[in-house]
Amino acid sequence: GTIGIIIGSTIFVELISRSGLFAWISVKILKVSRGDPFKLLICFSGLTVVFSAFLNNVTAMIIVGSLTIVACKKLKLSAMPFLLAEGIYTNIGGLLTLISSIPNIIVGTAAKIGYSQFLLVAGPYCIIAFVATLYLVRWLFKIKPLTNDTAKSEAKTMVDAFDEWETVKDRKFFYLSAMVLGGIILGFALHSYIPVLNKMGLEVIAIIGATLMLVIYPTDVEGVLNEVEWTLVLFFVGLFALLGVMDKANVLAMIGDWLQSPLSSGEFTGPIAMMWSSAFFSGLTDNIPLAAVLAKVLGGFQETLTNPSIPVLPWFAEYGHLLWWALIFGAGLGGNFTPIGSASTVVAIGILKKQGFAVTFMQYVKIGAIVVLVQLALATGYLFTANKV
Repeated sequence: GTIGIIIGSTIFVELISRSGLFAWISVKILKVSRGDPFKLLICFSGLTVVFSAFLNNVTAMIIVGSLTIVACKKLKLSAMPFLLAEGIYTNIGGLLTLISSIPNIIVGTAAKIGYSQFLLVAGPYCIIAFVATLYLVRWLFKIKPLTNDTAKSEAKTMVDAFDEWETVKDRKFFYLSAMVLGGIILGFALHSYIPVLNKMGLEVIAIIGATLMLVIYPTDVEGVLNEVEWTLVLFFVGLFALLGVMDKANVLAMIGDWLQSPLSSGEFTGPIAMMWSSAFFSGLTDNIPLAAVLAKVLGGFQETLTNPSIPVLPWFAEYGHLLWWALIFGAGLGGNFTPIGSASTVVAIGILKKQGFAVTFMQYVKIGAIVVLVQLALATGYLFTANKV
């Protein structure tokens, strides 16, 4: 499914970008930010969270990443901090709703958490994490707002001089591309409610969008296919094959067995062990099989969950046990730890590589480790503070 989404999304994003739509949106965002780098970070980060909440993280990263590259080129800014920040923010947006990510769906279904219930619990944390991560990213990447009146005036003058229609060569192609993009976004957001499509994977919507764009713009099919990051596709083929072997060899199940003892260790240590260990392992492997394994562990652990020594959150009571939420937060946030822990981060680094920016594994870990520690500390405080309310 992930591979299909990457191929389909890359194709329709490439063709839509040729219509000038992304450049048009980028200039609009630039004008809102008035050329201020920090305001630009806020705009793109907010856009990433919204897209990640209603689309899948990979598609959101490809779309917002394309917008970012255009905007940074116009302002002559380095795209690296913005794209890495967006990769981090896809995982925050991925926590917002029950259908934002596959681990949410796996764990939420096993815990019998409803869509509105999930949003009510996860929503406040996402707002807290968004603001905290914004200032953390600003500090890590040294993105400073413009404070000098002269600099502000110059930036605004430069941005106002941009014409959003400059790159639009064909208005008909532009509006058709906008309609297809809107249809794709609605398709991802309403996937579970669309007859026939709801029985298929999300990759079908990406492939349909790519096919529609190839029909609208059939003049350079080979050139468009060459734009697909085939090395990225092969990376995921290898990664999923490796995870499949680990699953068949019961390595992931063994990890789950190791966690059974610490999970029952007490009202605080149990959920903390679940959150932090699931975050650590989801940073080293893919969080989808990990969430599936740990959801099974908790599902077979129901009798222990009724133990009065492990409390249920008072206002979370109808939404599920604290351990379930610890797993949701841990699996969702841990992907920021390494560049391979999240598919969207892999995509962000792939886009940067294409633009001539090289990000090594350890360079990212130095940033990701700090981000994950802060986000997990906030998540731990959020869940246990709510428990005392």
